[in-house]
Amino acid sequence: MKHDRATALSLLAGAAGGVLTMVLHPTGGSYGLEGERLEHAAAVAAWVHGLGIASIGLQLAGAWGVSARLDRERWCTRAGLVAFLFACIMGSCAATISGLSAPHIAEQLAFADADRGAAMRASLFPLHALVAAFTDVFIVGLALTPLLWAWPLASRARVPALGGLALGVLGLGAYGAGALVDEVHPLGVFVAGFAAWLVALAAWLWRTGD
Repeated sequence: MKHDRATALSLLAGAAGGVLTMVLHPTGGSYGLEGERLEHAAAVAAWVHGLGIASIGLQLAGAWGVSARLDRERWCTRAGLVAFLFACIMGSCAATISGLSAPHIAEQLAFADADRGAAMRASLFPLHALVAAFTDVFIVGLALTPLLWAWPLASRARVPALGGLALGVLGLGAYGAGALVDEVHPLGVFVAGFAAWLVALAAWLWRTGD
């Protein structure tokens, strides 16, 4: 019981942190800002993305506990856990670049001369490409996890099973249609849906834990 409730609390905290991260997520870059506004934007980016990384860690800890309840010998349980692990790694990498590396470069740009500034701006392109690639894997991993776990959940928790099936299909469909690519607000809606699924899992664990 204690283990299941600890897992449920981890899922709840991770879900809340993930939603809060997307609510507070900056929608514009720090480039073009100066002085205190630039420093403030960089600090906000660091704290928000730090919260996102911490939330990912809590969600992963919770997912590990859920996989123990779903029988890790089943291929779909293992595959779902691996998919979520990839999502967590890629999401953390994207958050680290967006929240720490890019704002630091933006701060340096404010004091750089023309030649150095041009070189630094050029260095931002591969960073943006990396973030986009990491985010792609993050989205697909998040969508695959509830989809793969829908089958082992079906005989134990019908609401998370059906919700996970719908979330997975809709998430992969939206990603394939390009609705989640380079768009913060649609991605926020998807993350909120994933958080709702985590809450449903937490409720099941809290209610039926043994």
